[in-house]
Amino acid sequence: MNVSDLTGIVYSRRAAIQSAFYEILYFSLFPNLPNSSRGEVATLIRFFVSLPSLQELLDTIMHRSGVRVLVKGVFCHVSGRTGPVVDFDKPSPGRGCEICDLLVLVTYGVGTKMSLGNAVFLQAKLTRDDLKGGSSTDRQRELYEKAPEFRFRYSDKYITALGEPKVPGTRQMPPKDYGGFCYWPFTTHSGSTKFPVNSSTVIVPNSVQHPRDDVAFGEALLGLMIGKFGEQVRPAKKNEFGWNRIVHDVVFRSMHEALRCSGGIKDVKTLAHFS
Repeated sequence: MNVSDLTGIVYSRRAAIQSAFYEILYFSLFPNLPNSSRGEVATLIRFFVSLPSLQELLDTIMHRSGVRVLVKGVFCHVSGRTGPVVDFDKPSPGRGCEICDLLVLVTYGVGTKMSLGNAVFLQAKLTRDDLKGGSSTDRQRELYEKAPEFRFRYSDKYITALGEPKVPGTRQMPPKDYGGFCYWPFTTHSGSTKFPVNSSTVIVPNSVQHPRDDVAFGEALLGLMIGKFGEQVRPAKKNEFGWNRIVHDVVFRSMHEALRCSGGIKDVKTLAHFS
């Protein structure tokens, strides 16, 4: 079965797939919790930990077609010393910021052979209005909308272990109309403690000023599955420092942190045996 056939099968089940995305989002936005637990980070965490349930739903939908779906996420929100922080000097120097809140990767294929892989970095906001300002938001928007390149804030030892050149860590941002880096407001309605699921959208940075170009959450995630949203990702080559390398770095770092903290790894070079 070729890529075109796979895409066609997934697209033919688009209504059920979008419903699965919204079902998971619904339980993230409407938990039986006090108001203090309904903030941006709490909602993001609930969505993140529900990804296995989302994958189970998608597998149920696609099982009869013989298509296997994998949905994975890397939680990147910076809290304390966790999460990948980036620095950049152009178009203006300033403080670092997180690269995103959540990296979502979707792959699917037949049997054990996964034929397509797509990814998107999502920067979450409670409402669309939260994109309008604030020091951390301004810096984040500068990264997504203006910065030509950035550097991950890694230790020298970590970068050396990646086997990169002596000017390590510089990553080239893709074009600003690229669907790889997006904002994700949970709702368009500012000041509301209730989040209408159907108002959750995903926004490509160069269309922030044009709400009419917002993409509905379910449509965006379906698009991610079939390569119509986000961007296709492949294994990064050693001399590649753009999109594929950025995704690789974030996944690699998440593995490093998890294994190091679990006591199962002594040196980052050990990761070569896990990748």
